[in-house]
Amino acid sequence: MPELRKKMLYTLFIILIFRFGSCIPVPFIDTTLLSQYFEQASVNGSMLGYLDMFTGGGLSRATIFAMSITPYINASIILQLLTVAIPALERMVKDGGEEGREKIASWTRYLGVLLGLLQGLSYYALLRNGFGGKTMLSNTGALAAVTIIVTFTAGTALIMWMGEHITQKGIGNGISIILFAGIVSRGPSLMRTLANLFQTGTSGIVSGIVMIIVGLAIVVFIVYMSNAERRIPVQYAKRVVGRKMYGGQSTHLPIKVNASGVMPIIFASSILSLPQTISMFWQPESGSVGAHILNLFSQTSVFYIVLYALLILAFAYFYASIQFNPIEIANNLKKNGGFIPGFRPGKAPRKIIEGMYGSGVFYEDAINDLYPEAYAQAIEQEKLDAVAWPKVEIVDVGKEGLTFKALVTVRPEVKLGEYKGLTAEKAEVAISDEDIDNELKPFINRATRMVTVERAAETGDTVVIDFEGFLDGKPFDGGKAEGHSLELGSGSFIPGFEEQLVGTKAGDEKELNVTFPEDYHAAELAGKPVVFKVKVHEVKAKELPEVDDEFAKDVSEFDTLADFKKDLGEKLKERRETQNQRDFEAALMEQVMDNMEVEIPDAMVEYEADNLVNDMAQRIQAQGIPFDQYLAMTGMTMDIMREQAKAAALERVRRELALGAIVAAENITISDEELEEEYKRLAEQYHMDVDKVKAAVDAESIRKEQSYHKAEHVVYDSAKVGKAPAKKKSTKKKAEESAEGEEKPKRTRKKKTEETEEPKAE
Repeated sequence: MPELRKKMLYTLFIILIFRFGSCIPVPFIDTTLLSQYFEQASVNGSMLGYLDMFTGGGLSRATIFAMSITPYINASIILQLLTVAIPALERMVKDGGEEGREKIASWTRYLGVLLGLLQGLSYYALLRNGFGGKTMLSNTGALAAVTIIVTFTAGTALIMWMGEHITQKGIGNGISIILFAGIVSRGPSLMRTLANLFQTGTSGIVSGIVMIIVGLAIVVFIVYMSNAERRIPVQYAKRVVGRKMYGGQSTHLPIKVNASGVMPIIFASSILSLPQTISMFWQPESGSVGAHILNLFSQTSVFYIVLYALLILAFAYFYASIQFNPIEIANNLKKNGGFIPGFRPGKAPRKIIEGMYGSGVFYEDAINDLYPEAYAQAIEQEKLDAVAWPKVEIVDVGKEGLTFKALVTVRPEVKLGEYKGLTAEKAEVAISDEDIDNELKPFINRATRMVTVERAAETGDTVVIDFEGFLDGKPFDGGKAEGHSLELGSGSFIPGFEEQLVGTKAGDEKELNVTFPEDYHAAELAGKPVVFKVKVHEVKAKELPEVDDEFAKDVSEFDTLADFKKDLGEKLKERRETQNQRDFEAALMEQVMDNMEVEIPDAMVEYEADNLVNDMAQRIQAQGIPFDQYLAMTGMTMDIMREQAKAAALERVRRELALGAIVAAENITISDEELEEEYKRLAEQYHMDVDKVKAAVDAESIRKEQSYHKAEHVVYDSAKVGKAPAKKKSTKKKAEESAEGEEKPKRTRKKKTEETEEPKAE
């Protein structure tokens, strides 16, 4: 709640600044004549009145925020259109990640400022031309012109800055909120107008109430349509892992009814405002062709209304096609094994496809649909405990059915050794004064201040410097910075750089001769001697706080330093005891695994390595980074990652086999009551309904996990603290030796299954 309150207050503060700026007039402008002009424009149905609504009245009052956020919106529109039209920009948005998006955002800002300058020029031209033969400027000199145009442009830049800061530190989208604040600011004047109608008798109470109800109904309808969506059902294909079948779940693809939102209206308004903008520079004579064209773009003309409607429809279609790309969605569904029930992939007639690729092309979907269930049935029938992906060979597929062979790796036989009454070392926890002082250091560092000193720089000091690097007398990319803070002795710069700055003072200029390391990431600089020209602006030293009771009050909830240290010692002791217990339990399990005899199939380790890599890929993608991009950034490949994961995979397999064997030896079972309690615990942990947890996590997985947990306690509860026995040759070592030597036969079974159901491939 405090964080939410802070964001709300920050948003309100920015809105207050926006409204305050919308009331500050730009100098050298006759606001009285300007007000008369806008009143006349409103009567004539000019576009200016419509634009004034978006600015919150800032345009009609010629305030510093007269341009409002419209230049930025127009810039965003232009960049979006260019992104679709130019493939390089599209790739930058899709594949460039955060850097690409930031570059587009930066270009949008620059373009917004440029459009703000152009609109400021056009508005100045309108003010200078005036109406009725009178200029709306009190001063027509060059200084006044520059002041007016620069003020309008600066106001645009400031509004963009405020909008982005609302997005970063406030609530919601800053640009939308500022636009909304400008429109809503007209509310009080509209209410006054409505009240005047009641007072003068122009409008009755009943009609007023009807107007309010209709207005509220329109708002509700708009909100409803903005959130309305058509949900297309999506089914994901089944896949078999070991003895279990995964996938097959149903979800939906949400399609917004109003995918384009309010953007088509803004697009159309921006384009139709162009004639009005041109008229600010050049006012056509009455009765001329230009005057007739200008009248066509009056908001009250039939031509304007029809064109406005057509542009909204056109932009709605265009924007919706950008937001919803059916080809891209179809590819993503195909990649993840998803399909829409009742619809086959593709568009071409069957005979054409058969003529080009043969009838077998239609059997792929049938195989994907029939194989998982047939394989699972065969595994269940034969009571096989599969522990890896099967090697599948399609024997025959056709209208008669599907025949395949599956080479299955089954769980190896485990011969348990000693697993009860084991001994392992467990260190005693002792907390010294030095340990507590080390715990205090982070708090001291956070309270440390940097102060400017009038002396030579020492190791540990921070120097503020300008520097530029030269290779063979020429500056190189990335070798220049100004006002850079560098802690001497931190090792953050090239070896030899920081050391040569020890002894320098503020105002000193020095040339540093250094050599880049041979393994430097920039090949053109690796191993090359360079010269850095450095100027020292400031030397700063650390000013440590006084560690006393006042310090304890500032950095903790304790009133005395003694109490604070006592609490730090207790927490440190608790952490070390927890870690020692974990180390103790890990040593016991290592003994259990060393004591057992088992030949671990390579396929089992490879399968577990694949699981580890897939888990890592999901975590990276959850952070918004495409996994392919991550591999490119790190210089890795899937094969390398699998190879690196094999060591961890082997440990997981050994532990799982050992615990599974203990479960069987101890005849450990999980009751229905225990299962239900675990479901409740998971529901509380993830803040979900119990039924949803049951739907997401199958009971067999939970029973297995809980039984393994009980097996661990069989080992831990019977163990004693003492000297660990001599280490035996472990199953890990055996597995490594077998991998280096001749390949041993796997414990596998072959199963031939036949599926007589005719694949449907019409």
